[in-house]
Amino acid sequence: MTAAVVMLGLGFILLSRINSLGGFYAVFLFIAFSNSLGFLPVGNFAVSNWFVKKRGIALGLLSGGISLCGLLVPVLTWMIITWGWRTAAVIAGIGMWIIGVPLAMVIRNRPEPYGLLPDGKAPDKNPKVHADTALVPSPTRGEREFTIGQAVHTRSFWLFSTSLIIPYMCNAALFVHEIPFLLQAGIPMETAALVVTGTVLLSGVGRVGFGCLSDRFSKRYLMAIAMASQCSGVLVFANIHALWQVVPFMVLFGVGYGGMNPLRAAIQGEYFGTVAFGSIQGILLGIWSVGTMLGPVLAGRFFDVTSDYRRVFMMLGVAAMSSALPLMLACKPPAPKDRV
Repeated sequence: MTAAVVMLGLGFILLSRINSLGGFYAVFLFIAFSNSLGFLPVGNFAVSNWFVKKRGIALGLLSGGISLCGLLVPVLTWMIITWGWRTAAVIAGIGMWIIGVPLAMVIRNRPEPYGLLPDGKAPDKNPKVHADTALVPSPTRGEREFTIGQAVHTRSFWLFSTSLIIPYMCNAALFVHEIPFLLQAGIPMETAALVVTGTVLLSGVGRVGFGCLSDRFSKRYLMAIAMASQCSGVLVFANIHALWQVVPFMVLFGVGYGGMNPLRAAIQGEYFGTVAFGSIQGILLGIWSVGTMLGPVLAGRFFDVTSDYRRVFMMLGVAAMSSALPLMLACKPPAPKDRV
């Protein structure tokens, strides 16, 4: 995480120096790689190791922090207007170093090397060992642990991974094309920007709320509810013709999209344990990235051909609703002999 913060800050400083389209693409890929290297995936790994009974709310709070980024949009906009985007990029990069590096350095992978157990428990006899020599979870966690090979040979893994591909395709397409669509629907630019900010902030409600609920109720049922809310939001989005219609879209999509994030990590931890959490998560993210890469491209191509966003978002919403929900509802925890 420390390395990722340093790289990400450097990426924004490099962004301030670009003078060509090729340079922009190169820096963009560097920033994207840095962000993937050390933020939410690493945070999910650490939190899942430190919590078992309260893992859902802990992941919800972690994920909910992301929604607060919407509050920085007006600040960055003011800096760009006042000093220009190049100066704003430099300030953002240096700010990441000043704030992010000290915080990243206090992250610890697991509680066991420090004589502790998850959820703040302190065992009677668990001598403290060096952090580098205790990289596996304690057997007292009460969770079944899967290796990568064991996980990918379960039916649950493939139901879980495939159920989220089209919802993530919807998310990526919507976030990339949200403002152009709203402008085409007659929503002013300033209002469209506020819709984006509001959607991100409302996602925080879903992140924390569904995270709390996941400690009490079935995670797969909650994921199905979050998916249904997100897909319903996409369908409402496809039919926006007036300003008031953005409100149900923001609530349905924001809360549903936000709720899916902590539930994703909570389900993984519950189903496959934490001994190979990072590696399993990496494979899952790689599968889901197929949807996030295809979504914006397909929506953009469809618009170029038809000059219409509505039909493509209707199709994405219906496809996600009809495919993701059955797959998620069928995704039960893996049985001891569950193999595909």
